[in-house]
Amino acid sequence: VTVSAGTYVENVTFRGRNIKVVGEDRETTLIDGNQNRSVVTFHSGEISTTILNGFTLTNGNALTGGGILCEFGSSPTLENLIISNNTSSNVGGGISINQSNPIIQNVTVDNNTSDQGGGIYTLLSGPVLSNVIITNNTADGFEGGGIRSENSNITLTNCKISGNVATTGGGIYGSYGIIRNSEITNNSATVCGAISGEFALINCTVANNTSASGNYSVEFSNNIYKYILNSIFYGNTPDSISIWADMDISYSNVEGGLNAMMTPQPIWGSGNIDVDPMIVDTNNGNYHLLASSMLINAGHP
Repeated sequence: VTVSAGTYVENVTFRGRNIKVVGEDRETTLIDGNQNRSVVTFHSGEISTTILNGFTLTNGNALTGGGILCEFGSSPTLENLIISNNTSSNVGGGISINQSNPIIQNVTVDNNTSDQGGGIYTLLSGPVLSNVIITNNTADGFEGGGIRSENSNITLTNCKISGNVATTGGGIYGSYGIIRNSEITNNSATVCGAISGEFALINCTVANNTSASGNYSVEFSNNIYKYILNSIFYGNTPDSISIWADMDISYSNVEGGLNAMMTPQPIWGSGNIDVDPMIVDTNNGNYHLLASSMLINAGHP
C-alpha cells in the first residue's frame, strides 16, 4: 500500500494483515493521531514481513504507546520513520512493546513524553534496533528517558541516545541487552544520567551525561553478559561508575580509571587507559574522534 505525501488525521490498526504500508517520504507523509489513542497499533500477531515505512507519526495520546503500540506477539518491521511529539500517560511515549519482537531500523524517536520510557518502553520482549536515534524524550514520572526496558533482552546497534531526561536512567533504564557501536550522550536524570541496567557495551561512547544526585551517572547490575569492551566513558557528571556484577572492563577509556569505580569494583582487564579521547565537537553532537586521538588503534587487537 503506497501513500502519497500529505497529513492524514487518523489512527491505524493493522489487524494482523501481512502487508507493507509505505509513505512517499517520512518528512512529508504524516499520520496525525489527533490526540486520540496510539497513532499506529499492532496487536494481532503481525510478523516481520508486515512493514511500516516512510512516515512521521505524531500527536498520538494513549495510556500505552503514544506513537506505536506493539503487543501480544506482534513483531512487525518498522523502518524509515519519525516518531515525534507523542504522549503516553503510562509507558512508551514514542513506542510501547509488550511481549513482541519488532525490528526497528533507520528510525528517529524524538520529543515524546511518558511516565516511563519517554522514547521506547519494552516489556517481556526482544526488540532489535539498528540505526535508531532516540533524542529529547522525557520520562516525567520514573525511569528511562530514552528507553525503559523491563524483563526484556534488547539489542542496539549504531544507535544514538541523546538529550533524554528522567528521574532514573536518563538515557537507558533496563533489564539486559547488548549495545554496540552506539552513543549515549548528553542525557540527564536525578540518578544515573546515562545508563542504569544490565548491558554489555562494545565500541560505545558514554559521555557528557549528568546525574543531579551527585552519586554516579552509570550503573551496571547483575549483568548476564558481564563485559565492556572498546568503549569510552568521559565527561560524565559525576564520573563515578557503579558496577554490581563481576564485569570485565577491557580496552576502554575510563575517565578516572579504576578510581572512578565504586565498590564492589569490576575486573580491570587489559588495555584500559585514562586520557582525553579528543572528540571532534561535543557542543554540536559530533562524537567522532580526531585523527590525533590516542584511542585510535588502541582497542582490542
